[in-house]
Amino acid sequence: MARRRATSAVVVGIDGSRAAVTAARWALDEAVSREVPLRLVSVIDAPAESCAPEMEYAEESLRGAAATVHELGKPVKVDTAVRWGVDEVILLEESESAAMVCVGTVGIGRVAHRLLGSTAVALATGARCAVAIIRRKPPPEGWVVVLVDHRPGNDDVVQQAMDEARLRKAPLLALGVGRWDLDAVRYHELEERIGGWRERYPDVCVQRSEAPGGAVEYLDTRNKTVQLLVTGSVNANELTRLIGPHSHPILDHPACSVLVVRSE
Repeated sequence: MARRRATSAVVVGIDGSRAAVTAARWALDEAVSREVPLRLVSVIDAPAESCAPEMEYAEESLRGAAATVHELGKPVKVDTAVRWGVDEVILLEESESAAMVCVGTVGIGRVAHRLLGSTAVALATGARCAVAIIRRKPPPEGWVVVLVDHRPGNDDVVQQAMDEARLRKAPLLALGVGRWDLDAVRYHELEERIGGWRERYPDVCVQRSEAPGGAVEYLDTRNKTVQLLVTGSVNANELTRLIGPHSHPILDHPACSVLVVRSE
């Protein structure tokens, strides 16, 4: 079962792109549900005193993102910060006390500024909290899909997925992934694994299915609209298959966002 730790905020990387603003809008509900601030962070390459134009752009980007969040009228404190350094390093530092770190991506085969690609994988594997990679145009409705296996910490992943489904009033699809892997959960085991979660979350519609070839192949061949895929950090190295830029595995699901859960 997931253990809630004291956290300072839900952190969003802001780089001036529409994708980053979309990530901030998505992260807003996460902050409200946890009753913590939404922290918008922009990273510049050099100290502010030596790079005034970059500092000005970062501050303008933060003001725009904060204004968009405030317009939604939800009860949350919004903090902003400009930090100097490397995006990956700064966001990893932010993750030390964050409830979640969110970044945005424009879609399959493309990346938003320097926050994605290899940096997204580094965040997903190295962050001390959950990491959300949000599409620029996520579907307003659709399934939350969670990968279910026997790996340590998978109950934390499933609980986070249940929380996301409840928060976003979405149905949840539990996928038993793998056929011969020792950590695989077969279809007949799925009901036992998720039965207790159904009792704890009676308001969430839960279905189950099996993905012998893995989540990417499953999503690529199904017509379900998926708004969010929830997985554990042990699967984070496969993240490039989900967000690009080198392959196009989810052609039918270009708007699928990804949430990588760090088990404690």
